[in-house]
Amino acid sequence: MEKNDIHKLIDGYFNATLSEKEEFQLRQMLSETTEDSNDILEIKAVMGVFATNRKIEGKTLPVHKHQTAWGKMKYAAILVISIILDAIIDFDDPLENKISK
Repeated sequence: MEKNDIHKLIDGYFNATLSEKEEFQLRQMLSETTEDSNDILEIKAVMGVFATNRKIEGKTLPVHKHQTAWGKMKYAAILVISIILDAIIDFDDPLENKISK
C-alpha cells in the first residue's frame, strides 16, 4: 500500500464512506505505520477513544448471528397454533344454541 492510500482511507472514515473491510484495512495500516502526520494522529485518537469506550462499558462489537430454521419459522408456527386454538375454543356448540333460545 502507498502512503496516499492511508490518507484516502482516513478521509473516507471521517466522511463515513468506508466499508467494514476498508475500515479493518485502515486499522491494520494505522497499527503498522510510523508516520505521525496530523491526520494520522487524529484518526488514531478518534479510533482509540471508541475502543476505550467499548472496553470501559464492557461492550463488544456486534456479532451477526446465523438464524436457524426455527428462528425463521417460530412466528409462523405461533400464528398457526393460535389460529387453531382460537378455532377450537370458539367453536360453537349447536346444543347450547338450541337451549338458550
